[in-house]
Amino acid sequence: MMVNKWNFERREYEESNNEYAARIFFGIHGLQEEVRCANCGKRMPRGECMVSKQYHDDIGMGYPVCVECHAAEWEKWEKWEKWGAVAAVRKGGD
Repeated sequence: MMVNKWNFERREYEESNNEYAARIFFGIHGLQEEVRCANCGKRMPRGECMVSKQYHDDIGMGYPVCVECHAAEWEKWEKWEKWGAVAAVRKGGD
């Protein structure tokens, strides 16, 4: 399945063939229903997953990821957001 994967370094989406990102995290019904982490494929109840900052559908909804992968995404995001803010200041932007 082709999904949009955010590239933190280039600050743009790239297509990713991801066999795990088959379901969009949507709604609160069926929290015990099993889903797979869009990044590592770990199986977990829907109620235990987080929403990905990196894997999105065409309208920007995040796919489910496990807690460990979510933490790794936040580390990448914080690193590149900080870098992007420094670059903007150096260019004279906001």
